Amino acid sequence: MGEFHSEDSKLSSLAEMQSLVHEAANYTASSDNWKDRVQAAARAFGFGWSRTKDLYYQDARRIDAEEMDHARKVVRKLNEDRKRREAAEHVAWLRRTVQSLREDGRQLDGDSLDVLERLAGVVGAEGSAVVAMAAEDEDQSIGWGQ
Repeated sequence: MGEFHSEDSKLSSLAEMQSLVHEAANYTASSDNWKDRVQAAARAFGFGWSRTKDLYYQDARRIDAEEMDHARKVVRKLNEDRKRREAAEHVAWLRRTVQSLREDGRQLDGDSLDVLERLAGVVGAEGSAVVAMAAEDEDQSIGWGQ
């Protein structure tokens, strides 16, 4: 029985690491070419190309806990960076929209424009509040529809 459990654990570690490598490649690769994706993931993790290729294709014989923890940390940071960039883009869009509405003098309530302007200021260029709200939304949606 223990032999099968060990084998299952190994397979789940390989699958998780493969998923992390693919996710890192999704964030960093400039193309869909597998070699570019492996190279981008290797750069992101600081692993060698051959090691990353083995992880990419689940050919690795073993995965160290430190290696797995490092990969999780890198992917988490890449995800947070993406959320910050997207939030900053949304804030920039919101500011441009408010500026355009003010310049055009459209028939919108001035109080509404003031609220939008304040919201853009509260969120800030970093978008940390938007990132926090997005993370809360993701956490709350986990398990829905299952």
